Order: sequence, then structure tokens, then C-alpha cells
Amino acid sequence: MLTLEPNQTPYDLNFYVGDIHVRVHPLFWLMGLIIGLVSQLQGVTLVLCVLIVFISVLVHELGHAITMRQYGEQARIVLYVMGGFATNGGGNIWDLGTRQRRRTPIEQIIITIMGPAAGFLLALMTVAVIHLLGGRVQFFLVQGFLPGWFIIGPGGELFPPVARTTLNIILFINIYWGILNLAPVYPLDGGQIARQVCILVDPVRGVVTSLWISLIAAVAIAIWAIMPDNQQFFITFLFASMAYQSWQSLQQFSGRGGGYGGGYGGGYGNGPW
Repeated sequence: MLTLEPNQTPYDLNFYVGDIHVRVHPLFWLMGLIIGLVSQLQGVTLVLCVLIVFISVLVHELGHAITMRQYGEQARIVLYVMGGFATNGGGNIWDLGTRQRRRTPIEQIIITIMGPAAGFLLALMTVAVIHLLGGRVQFFLVQGFLPGWFIIGPGGELFPPVARTTLNIILFINIYWGILNLAPVYPLDGGQIARQVCILVDPVRGVVTSLWISLIAAVAIAIWAIMPDNQQFFITFLFASMAYQSWQSLQQFSGRGGGYGGGYGGGYGNGPW
């Protein structure tokens, strides 16, 4: 959910994955801590939750960054509170950076979708490991469209509590949040994909159309999340804030006459995860 790169601090964690530089801002760790506390985790499982969130978000951003490299671009990753982003430019994630040409909408869509795809692949690998250990995962739908699952250990017994919690967190972050991240709400990946599709259909008004889609979808999800059967107040707050951002962007475009003939090209974030 970032539009500007956070300032560097003495407490940043810096490392490389291959030749891709990764910077972890100290506030990033709050996200895993909040998810764990909301899930009523403590002790070892709380620490595991923070580590799983870190690995999952990193894998997601590597999906973006590695694909950017396939198009001949430099790439680096910044993890910050509420998620992170992969970028090839300067401090602004929409900066065109050192690229020699502007990406096409199709290239933007491919780079964007590879973030969620990397998370889904991690979830699939987790399910495969469970089956290799002699267990199985039973999937079902909650409320008719949300994914749910039940993990069964070898011989029909449950995995030990810590192992079961760890596996559930991996699947939750990479499946549930991965699907939510594909909602056509900006600046989530789904919103960025919707924007590029709208630009393909209408290069002049595409961005404005995508912002209206983002606003309507964000409001709808925020209302759904706060309904008595759901009571997911964090989701409500998150999408309400994104709805407000989309509304602000619409006002800015209206002030300029409402037209826009190109696509953004600098950063790919994973929103709140």
C-alpha cells in the first residue's frame, strides 16, 4: 500500500537474494506480530507467525522482481509495514527508474500477476509436503466462495499443535490473502491488473475507469467484511482506506480533465501481505 519508499534507518535489514537487493524496514515486523496477536498466538507460534509472514511476503515480491529481471530490468525489494514492493527505480515506486523503454500493459500485467502466483506456488508446495508426510489437506468453501481447509496428519491423526499452526498460517497467508490481493482495488495487485486491462481497452480514460472500479469494489468489500456474519474489522478498515485513496485519486484526475494516456511502471506491491 505504499507510494513512496520509506526512509532508510540504522535498523534496516539488508541482504541479497541472488543479485536482487532486499531491504526490510523495522516497521515491517509489526505486520506479522499483529496477525499473530489477532489470531491469539503466543510464544513459539507467535514467533513462527512473524517468520512465516516475512518469508511469504518476500516470496511474493520475488515473484514480481524475478519477472522484472526477465524483461531486462534491474529489481530490488523493500519490505515495510503492511507489505512491501518490488521496484526498479528510485524512491518513488512509480518512478520509471533506469528502464530504457516503458513497459507495455501486457508486460505490466504479467509482472504483477507473478507476485500472487509465487504465493500460490508456495501454498501448493506446502500441501505437497503434507501429502509426502502421509497427511492430507481437505479443502472446502466458506460462505460459498472463500477457501477453507482442514489439515489431517499421517494415519488420520492431527499434526502436533505447533506444526498444525505453522502449516495453517502458511496456507492462510498465501491462499486467503493471495486471493484478497487479487481484488480489483488499487494499489493491490488486482487493482494494478485491472488498471492495465482498462488502459488496453481505453488508453485515454482507462486509469479513471480503473479508479471507479477500485472505489466500488473497495466499498463493497469493506461493507461485506463488517457484516454480522463476518465481523472482520481489520479488512473493513483496510479496504475503507483504499476506497478513500481511490476517491482522492479520482478527484486529482478530475482536476486535470480526467484523461490519462499511459500506464504506471515502477513498483509492484502486495498490499497488506
